[in-house]
Amino acid sequence: GARGRNGALLAVNLASASGLSELAIDGVVSKEADALLSLPGLLNYLGPENLQPVLDRAKQKGIRIRAVNAVDPDTVARTVWTSLLAARRQGVALGKYGTFPLTLEETDRVVGEVQRWFGDWSAAPVFFVDHGILTAEKVYTRDFVVDGVKAWLDVVAKHGVPVVLIDTLDKSAGWKILKDASTEQKGLLSKGQIQSIDAFAAQRGIRVLWAGGITLPQVYEFGKMGVFGIYVTSAAAAAVPVGPAYERDPALAALKEPTFEGVSRAKLLLEAGFLAEKQRDKQPTKDFDTLAHRFISELAKGKASNGQRLQELDNELAGKTLDAWKSHPELT
Repeated sequence: GARGRNGALLAVNLASASGLSELAIDGVVSKEADALLSLPGLLNYLGPENLQPVLDRAKQKGIRIRAVNAVDPDTVARTVWTSLLAARRQGVALGKYGTFPLTLEETDRVVGEVQRWFGDWSAAPVFFVDHGILTAEKVYTRDFVVDGVKAWLDVVAKHGVPVVLIDTLDKSAGWKILKDASTEQKGLLSKGQIQSIDAFAAQRGIRVLWAGGITLPQVYEFGKMGVFGIYVTSAAAAAVPVGPAYERDPALAALKEPTFEGVSRAKLLLEAGFLAEKQRDKQPTKDFDTLAHRFISELAKGKASNGQRLQELDNELAGKTLDAWKSHPELT
C-alpha cells in the first residue's frame, strides 16, 4: 500500500543520488497477484494507484525500475513455441497464446520470437482486458485500458502479427468484454471503445478476434460493428457432466460442449447483424433488427417451451440473411 509506495519512492531517490541507472525492487506479493499466481512486474507488490507515482519518479530521475524477480522472455517464448507447434502439426489454422502476466517490454521480446518462428502461420497473441498491461512508464488498467490495448497493438504490429485475440482472463469473476445494459456492472468496454480499438488495429494491418463472455444478443451487436471475428464458447455450448479426466477438479462443476444449434445460431446472428448495418438504409433489410431481437427473445425463453416458434424464427432470419447476401454480391 502507501508504505510500499513511499519506500519505493525513497529507493528511487537514493538510486539517483548514488548515480545508479537501474533499480530492482522486492516486496510482499499482494493477495490479488497470489490468486492469479502472478501479475506483471511490480504490480505483484503495488496496486496501480500506488505504482504509477513510482514509475513517474523513476522516469523523472532517469532510473530503470523493475521487480527483483525478472522474467526471461526467451524461456517464455520457447514454452509458447512447443504448444503452438503441436497445434500446427495437428492441422489447426490458428493458435492463440497469452501474453499475461508479461510487461509490454517482455511481450515485445516474446511476440518477436514467436512471430519469427511462425511467420507463415497464424500465431495469435492474446490481450486480457480485465487486467490491462504494465510498461516501464505507465500502468494501463481500468480507465486507461483502451490506451493499453493500443500500446500493445503497436508492439505486436511491429512484428507483423496478422491476427490477435482480445479477451477476458478472470472468467470466474463474471467479467464480460462488452458493456451494455445487461452487463453494466461486469462489462469492460463500450461499443464505441471496441470500434475504436478495432479501427486502430485495422490501420496497423491487424485483424481482431473478440472474446469474453459474449452472449447471443451481443453476437448480433458485434456483427453490426463489422468486426473481423468473434471467439464464442458459452453462448454456443451446453453444460455437460464432468468426465473422469477432470472429476478431481473441485472448481469444475460442468464442462462446456459446443452444440450444432449453438454454433449455427451464433453464426446466423453475427451475419444478420453485419448485413443489417451494411444495408441499414435499404428497405428490404430495415426489419432485420425487429426479427433478430424477436429471435433472441425466444432463445432466452428456452427451447423446451417454444421449440416450434424458435425454429420458425430461425428459418425466417436465415432466409432473410441469405436473400441479403444474394442481392448484394459485392458484400461477399
